[in-house]
Amino acid sequence: MALEINNVSYIKNGKNILKNINLFLDTGMYALLGSNGAGKSTLLKVISTLLKPTQGSVLYDKKDIKNNSEYLSKLSFMPQNVGLIKDFDIVDNLHYFGLLKGCKNKELKTKISAILSDFDLEALKNVKVFNLSGGVVQRTGIALSLINSPKILILDEPFNNLDSTERKRLYNILQEISKNSAVIISTHLIAEIENVADTFIFMKEGSITHIGNRDESIAGFTEKTGRTSPNPDISENKEEHAKYQKTMFEMASEYYTKYF
Repeated sequence: MALEINNVSYIKNGKNILKNINLFLDTGMYALLGSNGAGKSTLLKVISTLLKPTQGSVLYDKKDIKNNSEYLSKLSFMPQNVGLIKDFDIVDNLHYFGLLKGCKNKELKTKISAILSDFDLEALKNVKVFNLSGGVVQRTGIALSLINSPKILILDEPFNNLDSTERKRLYNILQEISKNSAVIISTHLIAEIENVADTFIFMKEGSITHIGNRDESIAGFTEKTGRTSPNPDISENKEEHAKYQKTMFEMASEYYTKYF
């Protein structure tokens, strides 16, 4: 399984929203980081076939994703605004959209039962969406994105409206899924995602400024800026050292997404 983005650009109203994007994604968790307007959501929509690139191609197992039914069957995309049917309860939404995603009716009962348990939705499964809180709607949207066991899972700001306990549960679920799938997440929660994702993709003004794991990203930042510590009096204590590394990653992220 491999997803290749080759020299992709996207122009809207004469403005370059994406500029010559090149990526190779296999299994693992990828965090897409950047300021508002950096092009993150546009890139996710191109990968999800919702937008056609002005230039370049996106390939799944060497085949163009355009009109590719195999790719669509293995893809799941959750946008920032979860589009659930408000007059349906949670189970009805999962069942209805599961069928649309190509799941067999017989297997949906088992999948829905497992998802309700994983996302702590069992007690609310028969409540209609318009009576649910924002956090529960968000959890249901994420659960829905997993109903077809996707090989390419794309989540645009999935942690909105979730408390720390819910986010921790979701991180654990996504880490497990990423062992056999490509999980691509756009988020602003830098301090949390740095300890979860395998690879970080930094964007600024429609371009990718850096790709690497946590240590590589910090090392690249240090090499380019000469900064080796945000605090010259770092303790050798492991807990203090972890705080130092975390701060360095946040500084690196700010550099790659704002000043690179």
